[in-house]
Amino acid sequence: MIKAVIFDLDNTLLDFMNMKSMAVEAAVHGMIEAGLQMDREIACKKIFSIYESKGWEYQEVFDDFIQAELDKLDYKLPSKIDNIPPLIRGEDDRYGIPVTPPYELQDD
Repeated sequence: MIKAVIFDLDNTLLDFMNMKSMAVEAAVHGMIEAGLQMDREIACKKIFSIYESKGWEYQEVFDDFIQAELDKLDYKLPSKIDNIPPLIRGEDDRYGIPVTPPYELQDD
């Protein structure tokens, strides 16, 4: 029998903004490691400015950021394919499972 239901409607039980900040920082770190040429703090500020203008629940913030910074949105892997482990690249079947990536690898 349910005796109580608790809702966190005003960010009091769960620190939503801290979690969002950590997620943005992790995403920016990943983008920089994948080749984004931008200062981490500047990238985070630009992403948060998108949130501020379009709403904190806006689901396409990273798409908008990448489109604005690179003038294109490309879902393909970065050209640094050698930094991706062999299993993910589809070149390692040591576990007996054929690994076929869901993307095409292109030579630069």
